Amino acid sequence: MSYTILIVEDNDNARLFIAEHLSSLGYELCEASNLQEAEKYIDSEKADIILLDILLPDGSGLDLLDRIVKLSQRPPIILMTGHGDINMAVEAMKNGAMDFLQKPIDFNLLEKSIKQACEVVTMRREIAEYRRSQQKPDFIVGKNPIMKHLYELAQRVAHTSSSVLITGDTGTGKEVLARAIHQIGPRKDKLFMDIDSGAIQTF
Repeated sequence: MSYTILIVEDNDNARLFIAEHLSSLGYELCEASNLQEAEKYIDSEKADIILLDILLPDGSGLDLLDRIVKLSQRPPIILMTGHGDINMAVEAMKNGAMDFLQKPIDFNLLEKSIKQACEVVTMRREIAEYRRSQQKPDFIVGKNPIMKHLYELAQRVAHTSSSVLITGDTGTGKEVLARAIHQIGPRKDKLFMDIDSGAIQTF
């Protein structure tokens, strides 16, 4: 599993030093020397993890942090701080940063922090994949014109509040179609309950 790390650091030598080390560990990298460049990478959703310096030429990294934490898919953020920025970094962690590292960067601490960030990214990916799999209908349309028409009808009725009666012989896929209607519609996050009416005893 690959991870892309965005390094936001205005000191060219420091940024290159960090980039070379992380590249040797197999990470994919993006580099930015200011907020404007960093925002382009963030807007394109290329970064899985962000190493963010606080003091940048065109503003404070904390302003970028405030913007990132409001995103629905926000990357874990590791702040890089100088001696005078530690209090700000601690406060930033309360506002959504995952960790902070004091300059000059200790690569052992950097690797440990990035490993934790990767675990967060992996967990989010697995959750997103699970949600997608739950939303994907199990109904296989194929190329048959009748099946295509049936699925079109299912899509139409799925977004209505009317009850739907599905009839057919045993084994023709009535339950599969019912599940497809449920998964397509606005109630896909609600419980789908399968009841075999033929097994219900009447008196």
